[in-house]
Amino acid sequence: MKNKDLGFDKENLLVVPVQTPETARNHVGIKSELLQNPNITQATFSSGVPGRTGELRLMVPEGKTESETFSMYIFRCDYEYIPAYGMRLLSGMNFSTDFSTDADAAYIVNEDAARKFGWAPEEDIGKKLAFAEGLPGQIIGVVSDFHFQPLSEDIEPMALMLEKQALAFVSMRIDPRNMSATIDFVREKWTGLEPGREFDYFFLDDDLATRYASEDRLSDILSLFALLAIVIACLGLFGLASYTAEQRTREIGIRKVLGASTNSVILKLSKEFVKWVLVANIVAWQLTYWLMRNYWLSGFPYRTDPTIWILLIAGAASIVIALITVGFQVVRAATA
Repeated sequence: MKNKDLGFDKENLLVVPVQTPETARNHVGIKSELLQNPNITQATFSSGVPGRTGELRLMVPEGKTESETFSMYIFRCDYEYIPAYGMRLLSGMNFSTDFSTDADAAYIVNEDAARKFGWAPEEDIGKKLAFAEGLPGQIIGVVSDFHFQPLSEDIEPMALMLEKQALAFVSMRIDPRNMSATIDFVREKWTGLEPGREFDYFFLDDDLATRYASEDRLSDILSLFALLAIVIACLGLFGLASYTAEQRTREIGIRKVLGASTNSVILKLSKEFVKWVLVANIVAWQLTYWLMRNYWLSGFPYRTDPTIWILLIAGAASIVIALITVGFQVVRAATA
């Protein structure tokens, strides 16, 4: 979840919520002022940002009847949204001021939308797309799928369209070397734009990370319980090793009198403990793999697969922990 390629560049993106309609209407001039700061390399206004989902609308693609609608997420944005977020166009072109029709009747859809419509990405260009209640437009480009929702959700059809007023966020790609000074610059600029309102901002990568807070908490809880389980098991092993060493004191003495080396006695006693740890691992591997694959991981559309290496490393670690736990008692009994 934390390392998967999201289909856009989330690093060094400073996002400021737009709180007044006047700011949204004047977004072109505001962007020009923000870009005067050399630490701000790109800026874009939009109705939503990844992690803060756009509006869900019913859309009718070309070749479908009004009863054959598709649910699509709509992101309203300006001309710089795709390059500012580092998204990749698969076919067609980005919005351009060279084409006046882009402002009112142009859409850029994602790959998933093209697949759901039954088209290949290159076949989308020039096709018609309209809201269920009207406002037909033309598809001018197809953008590579990107995760505009948390990774606990599957990618769904979405479309970008140009907007002049309903813009709720400004995203700025900034130089990380002068982050504090850049934030101060933006704060001062924003205070003049929206006087009397508290300046609010967030970094996109941090905002996306908060979407996985529940998984982080669960990881911490599981780690704590795993540690407690290991400690309790080690206490049991230590007590069992002490009891075994005491019960077999005469046997160990006779073996040593008859010529057994200290190492052979240590090996014999250790093998008996390791044998049961291996049996426990074989049971645990099967149960763990079945639970992880069929229950826990199956709830995530994008997931890793449990591999044999994870199980082998866990098994090896449990054997090492067991040997360290019983080692003191075994060595003491063998050298007495």
